[in-house]
Amino acid sequence: MKKAKVVLCITLLALMCILASCENSVATASVLETEYAADIVTEDPDAAAGSYKAVWSDISIGQGERVILSAEGNSCFQINHGGDQSVTVSASVIFDREAPATVELGYLDLSTSDTEMVEVLSASGGTVMQETFHIPQVIAYKFYIYNGSSDHITVSAMSVSVTQGAGEA
Repeated sequence: MKKAKVVLCITLLALMCILASCENSVATASVLETEYAADIVTEDPDAAAGSYKAVWSDISIGQGERVILSAEGNSCFQINHGGDQSVTVSASVIFDREAPATVELGYLDLSTSDTEMVEVLSASGGTVMQETFHIPQVIAYKFYIYNGSSDHITVSAMSVSVTQGAGEA
């Protein structure tokens, strides 16, 4: 009887190891996404109509997770393109520690039925990511940060200033 229990325990242990190795090799079809609404969105009175600044704080991003950064109430940001209007975005992200190159910042083009992710910047091992870029003819969008790192990371503070004005897109 004792020998049968030992064999049963060894068999169960072997099955658990097989199941664990199978679980680790299964690729998931989607990335975990969490949405964060802006803490504050304010219009910029010194810039063209439609210009604003959005601020987020304490955003927790797990391994392989993408956070979607939206306007207040989880709504889209809107751009009023017209004629020679250009839209300039200045983004600043401060992490709680050095961010590896697998951390990406970008925006989601929500103006079409096929949502497109546009990567703008990858971290370079520092605690701050800053970039100024132009958004082309996108009407509705949200920002995102993807953590491809094997470690959890926290965004201590993030701000985005969007300015609409004359010039090239």
